[in-house]
Order: sequence, then C-alpha cells, then structure tokens
Amino acid sequence: MNGGALVNWGLVQVGVFNDLENTEYQEFLSVADELRSEYNFTHTFDTSYVPKTGVDLSAPAVRLYKNFDEGFNDASVSFYCLFQCMKFCPPNS
Repeated sequence: MNGGALVNWGLVQVGVFNDLENTEYQEFLSVADELRSEYNFTHTFDTSYVPKTGVDLSAPAVRLYKNFDEGFNDASVSFYCLFQCMKFCPPNS
C-alpha cells in the first residue's frame, strides 16, 4: 500500500507494532473497535509496509495519514489510549 492509496481513504490511523502480545497493540485494537465508524484504522508489524514520508517510524507508533497539511502526524504509542486517540484525530478533522 502506498501513501496515495491511504490518502484516498481520508483520515487513516496506521499502527506499527512489534507483536500481537504488545500492550499498545491491544489498546490500538480497542480504540479501533470503538471508533471504526468514524475513522479508518489499519496496522502492521513490519515498517516496510508503512508509506515513506521522510520521517522514520519505529514500533510501537501510530501515524495518522491525511490529505491536507503535511500529509501525516505521528503519535507516541506510549501515551496512546482512547482519550489520546480522540484528541489526536477529533471528529470532523
């Protein structure tokens, strides 16, 4: 998947994680389940699948791809929870 394809989805939260047992991965899935009707979510365990932006991304991390401004924002997964997700990507962004 390339960055252009993600932009066609509108706002997309992409989680990058080390493994299935990762706490941050489990939190991401919970947030995704809660907000899936409002946002697009996807995840990977391999950073080579994340579209290149010129800014390195290492797991665990969440990157928001968007079709405005600089095209993406990164969030620290260590502080990632439902509240942070809603602040990072509020409705009607």
